[in-house]
Amino acid sequence: MSNLEYPFSIRHLTDEEGGGYFIEFPDLPSCCSDGDNIAEAVENGQNAVRCWVDVANANFLQP
Repeated sequence: MSNLEYPFSIRHLTDEEGGGYFIEFPDLPSCCSDGDNIAEAVENGQNAVRCWVDVANANFLQP
């Protein structure tokens, strides 16, 4: 799959939420991830986008 770019937001998670960082993609409903640091959250977010798109394509292409 080619590189896809989607806008995202990232925020720090509180200790009560488990710490780290949360990333979400508002253009892709329910597409989100997290990580211990910003770089890890972005990397995990890229994987979440790939998975989201794969599932959307599979559902769209089903007969």
